[in-house]
Amino acid sequence: HTRPSIGSLLEKAQPGRGKEGGKFLKPFGLGVIVSLSNPFWTIWWLTVGATFVSKAIKGSFILLPSFYIGHISSDLAWYGAVGISLTLGGRFINDKVYRLFLMFCSMFLFLFGAYFVYTAAKGGFLLNAISRKV
Repeated sequence: HTRPSIGSLLEKAQPGRGKEGGKFLKPFGLGVIVSLSNPFWTIWWLTVGATFVSKAIKGSFILLPSFYIGHISSDLAWYGAVGISLTLGGRFINDKVYRLFLMFCSMFLFLFGAYFVYTAAKGGFLLNAISRKV
């Protein structure tokens, strides 16, 4: 017996597909699968997230629920804004403008990544901040 792939689960989640007719996964379940299959999500929670939770547990009683509520609220606000923007944005821009926007964003991310690699190679601000603490 083989495990289902993410692709087969996504296909079953689409309306009118699969034996269940799209009822296999609702948006929440699909979001859980996509999040858990994202290695960056797991790495973030094992490093940064675990550090925040650990500090919250060591602090006062109110810090852990405050962290959780703040984190979830910011996720909902961000992804809600992105979803609304994508839904409404298609009404206002044509395909050519959309592709140019994606190209601009891609170039920005590439240059930002190159800047991080450059500053790390030169002993940039992150490495200097760490060495000062040690």
